[in-house]
Formats: sequence, structure tokens, C-alpha cells
Amino acid sequence: PRLRLLRHPHNRGKGAAIQTALPHLRAPFVLIQDADLEYDPADYPRLLQPLLEGRADAVYGTRFGPGARARTPLWHRGGNWLLTRIARGLTGLPLTDEATGYKVFRRELLQSLTLQERGFGFCPEVTAKLARLGARVVEVPIHYQGRSRAEGKKIRWRDGLEAVRCLWRYSRPPRLPGSSQTPPSLPHAPAEETVSAAEPRRLPGWVWMLPALVYGWGLVWATGLVPEWGRWYSASPYYRQQVAAMLRGDLALSRDPADLSHDLCWSEGGVHQVWGLGVALWRLPFELLARAFGLPPFPDMLALAAALALTAWAVLSALWEFVQLWEQNAGRVVPPGTALHEPHASQAPSRAVAAASANRTSQDRTRANRSGSACLFLGGIAAILLLFFPPFLNQLTTRFLVWEEAVTYEYLVGAGLIAGLIRVAVRPTMRRYGALCALAGFGMFVRPTLVFHGAAAVLAGAFALWIAPMPAARQQSDERPPGGGAKRHWFLQVLGGLSIFVLGGALLYWTNQLRFGHGFEFGHKLNLQVMMGSVYATRFDHPYSSVPASEAAAELFGLLFRHKTFNGWSWYATNLFAGQSATPRWREVASTTYDFAYLVLLLLGWTAGALAFRSVLRRWRKEASPGKSSYPATGTPTDPSNATDTEVPGILQARRGVVLSLLMVFSVTTFVAHTAFYLKNCVIATRYMLDYMPAFAAGILAAWLGWGTLHQQQGWRARWLAVSGAAVLLWLAWDFHCSGHSYGDPQVLTWSECQHASAQRRSRGVSLPAEGLYRSCKAPGQTGLPLNGAGWNPLDGTVMPSVILFVDSPQFLELDLAEVAGTVAPADPRQIRAKVGLEFLELEEVRPISEGWRVRFAGPGQARYQRGIQPVFLATVPREYLAWDRDLPWRLLCVRWREPAPWSSGR
Repeated sequence: PRLRLLRHPHNRGKGAAIQTALPHLRAPFVLIQDADLEYDPADYPRLLQPLLEGRADAVYGTRFGPGARARTPLWHRGGNWLLTRIARGLTGLPLTDEATGYKVFRRELLQSLTLQERGFGFCPEVTAKLARLGARVVEVPIHYQGRSRAEGKKIRWRDGLEAVRCLWRYSRPPRLPGSSQTPPSLPHAPAEETVSAAEPRRLPGWVWMLPALVYGWGLVWATGLVPEWGRWYSASPYYRQQVAAMLRGDLALSRDPADLSHDLCWSEGGVHQVWGLGVALWRLPFELLARAFGLPPFPDMLALAAALALTAWAVLSALWEFVQLWEQNAGRVVPPGTALHEPHASQAPSRAVAAASANRTSQDRTRANRSGSACLFLGGIAAILLLFFPPFLNQLTTRFLVWEEAVTYEYLVGAGLIAGLIRVAVRPTMRRYGALCALAGFGMFVRPTLVFHGAAAVLAGAFALWIAPMPAARQQSDERPPGGGAKRHWFLQVLGGLSIFVLGGALLYWTNQLRFGHGFEFGHKLNLQVMMGSVYATRFDHPYSSVPASEAAAELFGLLFRHKTFNGWSWYATNLFAGQSATPRWREVASTTYDFAYLVLLLLGWTAGALAFRSVLRRWRKEASPGKSSYPATGTPTDPSNATDTEVPGILQARRGVVLSLLMVFSVTTFVAHTAFYLKNCVIATRYMLDYMPAFAAGILAAWLGWGTLHQQQGWRARWLAVSGAAVLLWLAWDFHCSGHSYGDPQVLTWSECQHASAQRRSRGVSLPAEGLYRSCKAPGQTGLPLNGAGWNPLDGTVMPSVILFVDSPQFLELDLAEVAGTVAPADPRQIRAKVGLEFLELEEVRPISEGWRVRFAGPGQARYQRGIQPVFLATVPREYLAWDRDLPWRLLCVRWREPAPWSSGR
């Protein structure tokens, strides 16, 4: 055969060589082979066969498909597998080897493509463009003998990244519906064939794991949670101890009361932590893995990094689906399975017509490019809003003890719920709704306030399911009420999801009963601490419950949005922020929260969601009416698979409106619930305000997506969109820069440091008086029980507003008290109250004695408090004085709780 050799003065790359050769081609088929002696020319006939038979427009020689024989290094095979999976997701072509160096094309088809890549990017570029044209790509197995790097292999990891870039760039914009354009090769196909468009850029979910892993590890490293290799254990051991307890079949951290420490509680015969079981359940499989390999406990911060990565994966996957939905509406992408052209006429079009039909008009191309870029930009900013929310990032830079860690996991669950709502809105199925309800049910184990987020997500998801199926009900017979079948189907779906959510609540109730003696108790009325005003308020009552609602609302508003002064250990300091009430209340102001920018964006998001909600309801009412639907008879407002080209935009717009509606419902519901919960709560802290983070994030996300909707309606003004996106990014960066806290840097340890700290906390033994009597103020400190006698001064016997004592097998409770002269608080012995665990003790007798007063309470009525070591809580003054720590009216002389030990002669 006649050969013609074309040369470049220097190496310009594979793509450049192909572009130079294209104008000189005359044969009907073009075969491209990498000239590196890896591919066998004996495969030529096999590669040409599908083209000769008219079964394909392009043929790829696969090295990894069935029947192929290939010798490749493991790293090369793994990289090719990942790249091929990404190509399949972006193009919709069911390839097994995208990067193969053996490709054969119909000449007219290849010449019709406008190739741009000059290097190895030719392969992903041509693959993406073939998919866009709807060309038929067939793979055949080949023989391949790969080379090593020592033998001259040139492919590096950078080429893989470049291939991903090319796939992303050239796989969009997808074909527009309603076009009769076909690839030049299609006239050779049988007349009855039609070529269906692959669904554009439908990435498989696992593709997002790589950026998610980078996010998870990068965030714990950048915030100082893993400052160096091996220093990745929290200074708070309680979650680790909870995991260890679960593995030995127990819910208690320990059965030894000497292991008590600040904020732990003694209940049901064991030491318990009060920060939920959810984080421990998350860490459980990691700990099992570590034990299986004989390693130390799994690092706390690596488990957090995994949770961050999983959340990022959920958010990116959900937003990617939403971006596709938005892009379909903006660029009018044809739904999967819709024919791209009419059946071919018997007469093939001319070459000029065929070449012209292979490309869109410049106007359509420009519009689709602008729409696709805008959609990606919107989705990218939305992901940054959720994953780099400034209050959340600020929390990661704190001391990061168990209190901060619990709030961090709460936001991760909340972000997961937001992602789940988006997925349900985009494709409302029972499987997705069930997964959303399961996450909502699990969230209650992480932090009690997540019950609000979970319930809001379940409610919003049920609305998405309600909106989805109603038009299908028009297909019911006239004898049945319109929508009756769909209503029943919706009811069964919601009932199933609600059952999952309730099951989570029931399990939480059961574990609370086992741990704290009551299903609705989370340990906060039992935990031990030296902040005696807080102990008083959480066990008995507090004056803040009587403040007017307007005054309480002003304080909550100030704590959320106004500038604050950190108060350190001054829990009852005044004038910390604008709107603070003068009524005593335990307050910890140790970090920034939100500002007025958050409030404005939140209100904008609620407005955008409300408008979308109204639009969705109007559309639903219209579609629910028999004979008034603009949708296909077999479709639903959220299912465009059976829609015609003119129906697709309305269907997709309805689904997008549902997304905004769900975000608004979720945000408003959780905001209102948290406001009602914290409005007059007995204690408050800035870290409690971070419970609002998912509500704020969802509302601000709705504002951003609503802003994108406005831009789309205005014709995608790219400059405005770019400026607004840059403003959002600058605001996020500035807000994080201005945020702060007084907690100090993250406290993370190595495993050897953890072991050393644990050795210092080892039990020294517990011994309570056998006679059931504390004879003096120093007696509780001699029992070996941490925090026993908190609030009872061991020097002079004076008592604070509340006192913590431990007794064993109490039959009653007697207190001998002496009045302290010159105090402000009234010395009324009848106002003294007592509790054993969660049970209030009944006051039996108050009588004078030589030193002052004897106050006797009846013993506990519940059997669980009648045996073993039990915590006793005393309230010694009226609630108005709970914040006082001096000049209080009582000196406690002795405490007696059991017979037959006699009183001393002076008593």
C-alpha cells in the first residue's frame, strides 16, 4: 500500500500527531496504535470486524475485558481501573479500558470532531466527544505486553489527572433534546436503529471518595487535630472508654465509683458518660479492626477524619445529583433513554450535511456551555458552604475535648441529613427516604438535640414523597377518589420511614433506661461537677424559668448574633453581650457564634424556600386535579423519564423547587425547635448555640441556590454569578478569620501519654462509713470517691447552694445544720430539698437541736436507689440564690442515712 510519512520538527505529543494526520486521511477507517511495541498488530482484523459489519462507529481494543490478555504492573492496572470508572460515569459508555492505545474509527466521524488536546489527553477527549454524539462504541479483547518504567514507560500519575480533566471538560455540554442531528456514521446503520444518549456525567458515588478522603484528612491536619504522626488521641478518654465497655458487653465505663471524674455520673451501679453512645458506635468497627491486628486503640482523630470524609462524600454526591438536575433544566439535557434523532431516511445525507449534523450550532453550544459552567459553579459553592461552615471550622480549632467533639459530630450528622434531603428531593424513593430516617434515628444517639434535626428531616422527606406521586393517581379509575392509591402508597412509605426513626428513638429510650434509670434522662441531672449553681439548676429549679418570654428571647438573640465578651470561669458575670438578662443563669461564653450576616442570609434562604414551596404546592394542586396535568400520563412531577422535550423543563424545575422547599422546612423547623428548647433553659453556653449549625447551613444553602435560580431566570449572567460566588467565599474566609474562642489549642496526645494519664487515675479504693454517718465536713473527702462532698467546705463546714454527697443503701436522710450569722439568704430549714439520683425525697421532719436544726427526709421509694452507693443532691437555699458562692446561711454539721448506727452524744 501507498504510505506517506509526516514529521514534526520536535515531539508535540500524541494528540498533535493525530491532528496533523487527519486532513490527509483517505481510507474509510482510521486505526490509531501507540508505537511502543506493547500492542500486537495481529489484532487488526479483530478490531476492524465490528466496523465492517456496521455494528459500530468506533472500536476500542480492551486490555482488561473478557478474553483479553495483558501483562501490566499493579499500579498501572489500578490507575486504569479508576480512570475507566470515572469515564463511565461521565460519558455513560460501558467501557472496560478507556485509556487503550488501540482505537479504530470511521474516518468521517473522526474528521468531524474538533480535537484540541495535543498530548495523551486525546484519548479522554475523543471518548467524551463520541459519547456526546451518541456514537456506537464497541470493545474487543486484544493482546497487550506492557513495559516497565525501566523499559521506557512514559505514563505518570500526572497524566491520569490530566485525563480526568479532559473527561470532565469534554463530556459536557450534553446533547440538546429535539435535535435530529446524528453522527456521520449513523447513515451506515440499519434504518430501525436509534442511538440513545448516555445520561450525561452520572458519576458513580464512590468517585467522590477520593476528594472526600482528602477533605477528611486535610481538615484534621490543617486545624491541628493531628499536629504530628502518632499524636492523634483525644485528651478526653470517655469515648474510648465507652467503646471498650461495649466490647466487653457493658454500657458503663466502669463499675468502680472511684473512676468518677468531672461531668461523669454514677447511676445504675456504674460510671456513665453523658455525651451519647453515637460516637462510640461509630468508632466501634474501627476499634474492632485495630484489635484484630493487635494494635493500640484506633486513633480518635482518624475516626473523626473518617466521619468527615463520609460526610463530605454524602454532600458531594447529593450536590452532584442536584447539579445534574439543575443542568438538565438549564441546558435542557435529554433524559436517559430518549432518542436523539428520528429514524434514518433510506437515503443517506451528504457528507457536508452529515458533518454539519455532528456538531451543535454555535448558539446552542454557547448556551449549553454557559449553563453547564454555571451549574458546576453553583454546586461547588454549595459544597464549600456546607463543608467549610465557619462556626464548624472554628470548633475544630478549640481544645477539642469531649464537649467540642460531641458538637462536631452533631454537625456532621446534620450535614448528612441535609445531603439526604437533597437526594430524596432529586429522586424520591423509599430506599432513600428509609436511609434518611435511619440516619435521623441514629443521630439521637450522638446528641439529644439531634432529635429536632432528625424529626425535621423525616417531616421534610415525607413532604417530598407526598409531592412526587400525586399525578400518577390520576390513572386510578373514576370510581376511586383521585389520588387515593397514591395517598395509600405515600402513607405506607412514610409509615415505613417513620417506623425506622421511631425504632431509633425506642432504642435510645431503652439504653437511657439501662444507663440512667429513666428513658428520657440523658445524664444531665446526674453528672458530677463543682459548678454548684449549675448542679442546683439542673437538679431542682432555677429563677430563669420565670423571666418574661420577651426578655428570654432578647438574651437568646444576643447570644446568637451579637458581639460577646468571653467570661472565663465567671459563670454569672453580667453585661457579656447585648440583651443579656439580669436574672441569674449559668452562662459559658467562650467562643463566637454567628452575626447579623448569618441572620440576613438565613431570612433570604427562608424566603427563597417559601416561594419555592408555594410554587410546588400550586403545581401539585394543578397536577392533582384530573384532566389538568401538563405532564405525561405515565409520569410524575419528579420523573422525566417518560416526558417529551417540551415537558422536561417543567418537571425538572418542579424537582428543583422541592429541594429548596425541603431545605427551608428543615431549617425553619429545627430553628424553631432549638429556640423553644433553649429559650428558658436553666444553663446556656455558646457551644450550645452551635446546635443551630445545621439549621443555619440549610437556610444559607437555600439562599444560595435561590440566588442561582434568579440568575437562571435572568439568562445566567455569568459576571453576576461569579461576583456573588466570590463574595460568598470572601465572607466565609473573613468570618472564619474573625471567629475565636477562649478554649486554647487542641489537646491531643500520643498513645503512651494516654497510658500515662490513665495510670495516674487508677483507683485507690472506695470506703464509705459503715455506720452510715458523715460525722464532719472532712469525712466525705476520706472515702476515696471523687467529688464526694462537693459544695461542703471541708474547712468550716459551710455549704454552697447545692451539695453532692454519696451514701450507701440509704434508709432515710438526716441533716444537722447550724445557722451562719450575717448572711443575706434566708435560713429557712423547710426550704432545704434533697434528691437521691432522680428521685426527690419527701421532707418528714424539721426540728430544732442544740446546734441549730435537724432536717429529716424519708428514704427513697424506688428500689434502684435503696441499695448500693447512691448520689445525693441537696438544695440549701431558695432558687434566687443559686449563683451565690459566699455569705450563705448554713453550716452542715453531719449527715446520717442509715440505721442502726447511733448518733454521737452531742447529737
